[in-house]
Amino acid sequence: VRGTFEKLPWVRRAEVRRRWPDAVELRLEEHQAVAYWTVSESGDARLVNRFGEVFTAASNATMPQLDGPQGSSGWLLARHLEFSRMLQPLGVQIVGLALSAREAWRLRLDNGMEILLGREQDRAPLNERLARFIAAWPKVQEQVGVQVAVADLRYPSGFALTSVGDIKAAKGKQ
Repeated sequence: VRGTFEKLPWVRRAEVRRRWPDAVELRLEEHQAVAYWTVSESGDARLVNRFGEVFTAASNATMPQLDGPQGSSGWLLARHLEFSRMLQPLGVQIVGLALSAREAWRLRLDNGMEILLGREQDRAPLNERLARFIAAWPKVQEQVGVQVAVADLRYPSGFALTSVGDIKAAKGKQ
């Protein structure tokens, strides 16, 4: 009976006990989805629960999209929470977080901007590069005056910006 219930899409764990003389007690723990997961090899969509476990079920909820190598869902979920806290002062939310097979990080924000964090570096850790960008962004945004599509934070002592117009122009030349 337990195995049958645990095969249901939204059931994380089931406990079944016999209650004497003629009853059965059933306790179900449901998955609480917090993000979507893309299986890198096949592109199939799954869900990630609050424990970082990947499961299959139907959902149309609005949640961030996580994408990374198999077995990395817990790591992506932890990093998503960490990066989300850091980005709060800017008033943006992460709608997508990807980790490449080479362990390079990429964030998609709800304002349409993409942030390329790249790989962890000893001389310029991810958190330091992101914190530097967050501190500089309000002033840079005033000075730039255009909508930024990509912020490339892979540099140890700065970052590069690509405007939406530059991307459209590059696509037009192809």
